[in-house]
Amino acid sequence: MEYLGLILCLGSVWFHTGLLVITKIFLKRKFRSVSKNENLWNAANWLVSALQAALATLVGLCVVLYAKLDVLHTNIQFLKPYAWFNLGYWLYDLVCMYILVTLPQGKTRPNAINLMYFIQWWPGIVFHHIGIIAVLLFGIIFTSRVRGDGIVGLALLMELSSIFVALRSFLAKLEMKGTRAYLLVSILMVLTFFSARIVLIPAVLHLYSSQSNLSLLQGLFSLPLVCRIGTACFYSLNIYWFSLMVKGCVKAVRLGGLKEE
Repeated sequence: MEYLGLILCLGSVWFHTGLLVITKIFLKRKFRSVSKNENLWNAANWLVSALQAALATLVGLCVVLYAKLDVLHTNIQFLKPYAWFNLGYWLYDLVCMYILVTLPQGKTRPNAINLMYFIQWWPGIVFHHIGIIAVLLFGIIFTSRVRGDGIVGLALLMELSSIFVALRSFLAKLEMKGTRAYLLVSILMVLTFFSARIVLIPAVLHLYSSQSNLSLLQGLFSLPLVCRIGTACFYSLNIYWFSLMVKGCVKAVRLGGLKEE
């Protein structure tokens, strides 16, 4: 299974890379007014990210419907193959971001200085990717756990907000910040982020606790230490990102709407 999974992972890397190139060619023909080639590559990558997030949300919805909100005992057979495929995307995206960030500075060679430059560019998103790769490897692919696939399905639903986060950045790179589409996507981003990232995590903890016949606090402390630490860090990061979104919305309202920068 590991060999087939590795093939699926490598195939995913090639698939997303090919999708990036095809998308960039399409955008170059469609948006001739975008002068910077760098912006087209970034826009293409954000659109690939939006498609990946949509697929992850769909997979999560299928898992939740199949498990009927059972977060403990239902076993999902296709979850591990999908995890291998999804791992390929996150590896692709991490490398792609590194190239897109460092190439304009002529710092693509993977040494300590260039890696630090990449991390300092956006620490939150870099460690977010590393964290997800770790969860896929040790939480789904190489794990001895025998229950909890329903929790994984609910976690995939969090990617709903990523669709609009990616689309917003996609439109920004195409210099469309002053459009109604950008405003609509921004509103949907905030709404979905709040529901899928801020509300959903406590709701999942409540489901886990109730199905384990534990109180909410008992359920929290029954989780392995590494899960508690990881959840706390991830939730804190989500709250931080949500606060930035709210500040951006308030700023836009005070300025009388979104304007081109």
